[in-house]
Amino acid sequence: MAKTFNIEEVAKHTIDTDCWIIIHGKVYDVTNFLQDHPGGKKVLLKAAGTDASKQFDAFHNPSVLNKLAVKYEIGQIGSEDGVSPEEEIVEEESSNPLIVGETFGDMVPFGDPMWYQDWYSPYYNESHRKLRKFVRDFVEKEIMPFCHEWDEAKAIPNELFIKTAKAGFQGAIVGHVDAKLLPYALPANIDASEWDNFHSLIVTDELARCGSGGLLWALCGGLAIGLPPVLHFGSQYLKDKVVKDCLAGTKMICLAITEPSGGSDVANLQSEAKDMGDHYLLNGEKKWITNGVFADYFTVACRTGGPGFGGISFLLVERTMPGVWCMAFRILLGTAYVTFEDVKVPKENLIGKENKGFKYIMWNFNSERLGIVIQANRFARVCVEESIKYANKRETFGKKLIDHPVIRNKVAHMIRQVESTHAWMESLTYQSTKIPIHLLPLRLGGPIALCKAQATQTFEYCAREAAQIFGGLSYTRGGQGEKIERLYREVRAYAIPGGSEETYTIYYLEIMLDLGVSDLHISKFQPKGHTIHFLHFLQSALPVTKPEFVVVTGDLIDAKDKTRTTSKQYLEEWQVYRSAVEQGANDTTWYDMRGNHDCFDLTSWQAENNMYRTYGESAKLLDDGKGVYSWQVSKSFGDYNFVAVDTCPKKGPSRPFNFFGYLTTNTMNRLVSKIMPVKYNHTFLFSHYPTTTLLPGKSTEGYTFGDLADHFSVYFCGHLHRLVAGLGDVLKSYNSKTDSLELELSDMKDHGSYRIVAVDHDLISFVDVDLPIEQIPSALDGRIVPLTEKNKIIWPKKINPAPVILITNPKDSKYTMPTKEPLQNSRKSSHIRFLVFSEYESQNLDIKLFVDDKHHPFPAKFVGKENLPLWTSVWEPNDFDDFETHTLRIEATAPDGQIGISQVVFRMDNMRVKIQGGFGEWVIWSSLSKLTRFLSIFALLAMLTTMIAPKIYNDYERQQSGFTEKHSLRNKILYQIHQIDLGLNYSIWSGFQKHMYTWIHRFLQFPEEQPQVWNLCFLFLMSLFTLPWFRAEFIPSGKDQNQSTGLFYLWGLLFEKDQWIPMADTWLYAIFSLTFNVAIFILFFVWKSTSVHLLYCKGTEKEGKTSLLCDRIWFQSVVLVYWMWRMKEVSELATFYGGVWPTLILNLMFWWLIIVACLIIFGKNGIVTAIVSQRKHQDLQPVGVGLEICPACYDGSTDEQTTNQFFANTTENNQQDDAATHITILPLEEESRRLLMDEEAISSDNSSSGNGKTSLRRKVSKKD
Repeated sequence: MAKTFNIEEVAKHTIDTDCWIIIHGKVYDVTNFLQDHPGGKKVLLKAAGTDASKQFDAFHNPSVLNKLAVKYEIGQIGSEDGVSPEEEIVEEESSNPLIVGETFGDMVPFGDPMWYQDWYSPYYNESHRKLRKFVRDFVEKEIMPFCHEWDEAKAIPNELFIKTAKAGFQGAIVGHVDAKLLPYALPANIDASEWDNFHSLIVTDELARCGSGGLLWALCGGLAIGLPPVLHFGSQYLKDKVVKDCLAGTKMICLAITEPSGGSDVANLQSEAKDMGDHYLLNGEKKWITNGVFADYFTVACRTGGPGFGGISFLLVERTMPGVWCMAFRILLGTAYVTFEDVKVPKENLIGKENKGFKYIMWNFNSERLGIVIQANRFARVCVEESIKYANKRETFGKKLIDHPVIRNKVAHMIRQVESTHAWMESLTYQSTKIPIHLLPLRLGGPIALCKAQATQTFEYCAREAAQIFGGLSYTRGGQGEKIERLYREVRAYAIPGGSEETYTIYYLEIMLDLGVSDLHISKFQPKGHTIHFLHFLQSALPVTKPEFVVVTGDLIDAKDKTRTTSKQYLEEWQVYRSAVEQGANDTTWYDMRGNHDCFDLTSWQAENNMYRTYGESAKLLDDGKGVYSWQVSKSFGDYNFVAVDTCPKKGPSRPFNFFGYLTTNTMNRLVSKIMPVKYNHTFLFSHYPTTTLLPGKSTEGYTFGDLADHFSVYFCGHLHRLVAGLGDVLKSYNSKTDSLELELSDMKDHGSYRIVAVDHDLISFVDVDLPIEQIPSALDGRIVPLTEKNKIIWPKKINPAPVILITNPKDSKYTMPTKEPLQNSRKSSHIRFLVFSEYESQNLDIKLFVDDKHHPFPAKFVGKENLPLWTSVWEPNDFDDFETHTLRIEATAPDGQIGISQVVFRMDNMRVKIQGGFGEWVIWSSLSKLTRFLSIFALLAMLTTMIAPKIYNDYERQQSGFTEKHSLRNKILYQIHQIDLGLNYSIWSGFQKHMYTWIHRFLQFPEEQPQVWNLCFLFLMSLFTLPWFRAEFIPSGKDQNQSTGLFYLWGLLFEKDQWIPMADTWLYAIFSLTFNVAIFILFFVWKSTSVHLLYCKGTEKEGKTSLLCDRIWFQSVVLVYWMWRMKEVSELATFYGGVWPTLILNLMFWWLIIVACLIIFGKNGIVTAIVSQRKHQDLQPVGVGLEICPACYDGSTDEQTTNQFFANTTENNQQDDAATHITILPLEEESRRLLMDEEAISSDNSSSGNGKTSLRRKVSKKD
């Protein structure tokens, strides 16, 4: 019996030569351990003589006491009756009145299955309870204390296999075994006749409680999957040869199916065994083989017949056979790469029948996967148990971790998943005991596979959440977080073996395809692009892609004349569109809508020339829905909503005033009803116009387009093509407020562009594709309209596009939507997934993968079907969970040498990557409609302000008492300019200041120097605000003037009978006109307002020819040429809208430009004036007349009397000025006097007034 001490005795041992502590009622003499303690001896001395249980539990696992502290134990704390305090606590706790049944284990909430913790279960009896205790005692004594040690050593002692075999575990693990083949009794001496699948479940579950996946795989993984084929299908010879030794722990066996070229794709395995008469000659490679490193036998799946399922057999290969070679992987214990080179396998080593191996594999998969389910779910439960224990002793912010709501929430979600998975697991186990054995693979194969995916995902979730709870301890080997660190590391070892999660979705493919096209511009006049591109798309791209449906987002026809100037609806273009779709779409579901070209020259939807009503594929849907229609796609993996909206104006003017789209209140109401009431996995919205060219209104309930964006995922549109000069190559944007994407598609017209969209596991991916334009000639035989008299399409010769690749996993991080997509699916995945569209068969394509520009080590495998060309490649996403951005590039080479390339950037931390679309992204992100309106109003207000403000100030200044023109603000500004010319107050900004002062003076001088021109400009600007700019025939197809003719206002178009059409096109036209037709010419007039002689000080040395640039003949000629260009632009309106009358004659801008031309020619210093002056040789102007308030401009003698008189006069004048208006120049007078006196002292020998004057100027010019 252990020696007992009381607390007072222990408290006497508190020095470094005699140090005792108490831990959980036991007394330890740690004197000799002080120097070896990892935290230093002061930590132990601080707790010396006291109960250190709390401090110990905070930093150590209980196993430390069992393994290390036992040698320092000297006794225990005891009371007078011999019962320790801890025993009293246990006795108290055991009397919980809520517990009415039998309990087992530590009773950590949900740390064990519910039937351990006083819950009733129909599945278990007394033999199960007996087995449970037996296995737990063994694990806690023989396995759990040593897991970390074995994991670090990457080795398990051989005696453990013997011990577990003698305990009967090997026999229990492999399922039902003939008693004659069992070397030892089953665990707990349970009779074989009593043994059922729940006994096997308990053994596996309790073994997994050790929290080491590596140990479990090494101890029973290889045996549990490698021996059953021999047990169930092997000959008696093989059973006698193998079974007893393996169950006794003296021999090891493993299953060898997975190959470097493929894992779950068993039907396509490559290892081959040729029949050589009395033996098979085996060649091949196997990868990730559990227990392969130390296995004595290999159960090898190989090909003995033809391709596919029917040519596979099982062979038992012995390690001692020549040609067998193994290499260990640095992952789980014992996992190996196995090579077979000309291995001679005797015929008697054939397991079962030749070419029936696939059946045996499928049979074996159920037990293998169910074993993984049991282990993975127990590991998840270990995470729950460890988290609850740790959270109950760890304290932060003054309370236990478990008392924080966020931690309780994490634990609750962990429990929810573990318990639901365990219930499913028990249900499947029960079914396996009732369903006839020959039906098990068929009836339970799918559910067990899905449960395996559920269990491993639960394991992954719990491991991650436990790691968050443990913090830094969760990635530190050993210590309190030992199990969590190890389990988190081993998650993938359970998600991938037995068939990865994606393997099951190969049979339930969570991928949906659709295809988008925009801006067809079918034309009866254009031989290149346009129609011919669309026909090639239908003939060469659509049959290869095979989408579920096609959506065309407007501009179906071009509607332009041969010169591409005017617009009109042409019947032939619509006939070509309808016939091409009917004859070339191959029964593909087709949706379309109108674009601005489709509504050129339309008075209304009911207009006779609205040919979309007759020839549009979705015209009836659009008509019935009053501009909005939708369709839904339901899959086994979710429901998806697709909404199309016609955003064309209700009246469609001819070009160019038909660029912007509109969402009226009624249309917004219909959109709200289609998008917001029902929740879908994803909603997609289609329209022609990007939001930047869209004027959205509000619904009657106040919903905006932004509110709609909260409920849809992607907005698909067209319209902008690619802008010009490559500025719009990336017309895509992301809205962080609504977590939605806007994706503009380039045009079919010029670039042959179309878009393939896929939804894979609810992740939306897309790729934009261009037809090979270089392969496409002009229109067929000069026939621009490829239509026969019977409306049959004349199809061009087929082209051969390169393979098209769409990567769906990992998703491109530039287009992720964190709140609307399950981005965690990529982190959980085991395969890269991508689609390859090609006219060639999959086996003829050469696929290469590059990750971060390095060859991906795992090959790609085709796992798709006819309408879904899906490829996969094994990967480990955790390798890229490093908070960095990575690239994945895939190349597909066709037999004709063409290469298709696709590349995405991805991250595993759910962070987005910027689209970096440059100007194109800015265009989509911004709102041109709002921007043009703002700029137009701003431009008008800015011009009016810069004209009116100087006029008002000049008038105000004159009304002040004592005002003299000499001291006006304009003269003061000129004085500042003169100072800069003289070099006074010089700084690096002097040049800028001079230009600033000069232009301020010009604006102040403009109403004074050119009052008629100022009045004209002011009246014109005011008229642009209030009056119509011009009258025109905007809709030539109108039956009368009421329908066709309208007035152009800055704010919109006004048709007869007060039909007001607010159009953003008017703002767009206005900003260009205001900038190039008005502002530039007003600035030109302002430029001329200040004469050149006012800008230069008379005291400088500038002499001779001086004139403003704007006054020179050559420059004014350039301005006149510019005027001609602007007049041409204005005159073109007559070409578009009804001729000279009324479009030009009743046009404000036209008459403005006429007046501008007159002013350029005959106005101030105009061309005529300049020519006349040149002929009279009057091109030499004086330096200046002198600014009265500028001393340096004084043109007189430099003798002292005259100079003194000059300063006296100047001073007298200054004294007469009002204090509020005069400019103080006394300092400058004194400076000038000093300069003059200094110069006279230096040049006393030269007393002539002329030299004195020159000296003054020279001296002043040198002042710097």
